[in-house]
Amino acid sequence: MRSVILICGFLIFFLLSCSQEPEPDYLPVNFTVNTQMLGASYNSQLVPFGIDYPRAVQVVDPTELLNLRESIQADTNAYFKMELLDLKRSTSGMVVTVSSIDSLETVSKILDDNYLEQLKTTFSTQSVIRNKVSINNISTVQFIVTSEDYVNIKLFLIFEPSIFQVDYFIRSDQYYELLEQIESSIGSISRKKTEEKR
Repeated sequence: MRSVILICGFLIFFLLSCSQEPEPDYLPVNFTVNTQMLGASYNSQLVPFGIDYPRAVQVVDPTELLNLRESIQADTNAYFKMELLDLKRSTSGMVVTVSSIDSLETVSKILDDNYLEQLKTTFSTQSVIRNKVSINNISTVQFIVTSEDYVNIKLFLIFEPSIFQVDYFIRSDQYYELLEQIESSIGSISRKKTEEKR
């Protein structure tokens, strides 16, 4: 009888030790970073992270940045209250923006299916993919919106209680040509080191 109990105990221990651990909410993803595909960096005191932009984009005229910032703030129908912090643009139409989301907005609002449906309506497409990922240990909600004309990659970087949004807008006919630059840029996103926060 004792041997049966020992065998049963061993089997239970074996099964428990072989059971898979629950997957994290935000699955780690790694992007290959080719530094030759990167250009200017954004390291503002306004954000707790740094990012290197794709090589193709350049600084825009400060007036254009100011005008876009004001139009975003004046949009009363926007799903999120946000502030545009930076904007870069290429001559071929690629745009990258960094924004801060109002601190009253929550992650649950980003994950709400209403937002998913709004993206489908805004871009006139059914092709919207949402994932919860971890980019260099930064919890991120990622959307990939594919329409006939554009691909929009949205990254909501979560630094509780703050949320920041990075957007890549790429013309559909240039997406694969610029993909290595985009992946390298996303892979460059990282938390600022403690000594840099002084």
